[in-house]
Amino acid sequence: MSIPAGERDYRLGGLERLHEAGLLLKDESFAGGVYLAGRAVEGMLRAIIWKSDVGIRTGQKSLETGHSLRDMLHWLRTWASWRRRSIEIICLRTFSG
Repeated sequence: MSIPAGERDYRLGGLERLHEAGLLLKDESFAGGVYLAGRAVEGMLRAIIWKSDVGIRTGQKSLETGHSLRDMLHWLRTWASWRRRSIEIICLRTFSG
């Protein structure tokens, strides 16, 4: 049985992956660093989506985008234009605490 992740879990996981990616890149482990940087972006995008969509937060909708950053960015663009908000404001709200 899996425990559903929430916005905070995705955000913190993304920030942890970003830190780990930086350590690998500093050690010149480029493949691993780039891979973890991609996972960091995925976690941060999931945090934004989770915080922005009440249907996902309440379990009425699924956040099943796989690991496709393209699908997540498409979701964000669609949501932001539909709500007439900028993605930058959503990001600031998500990552400012």
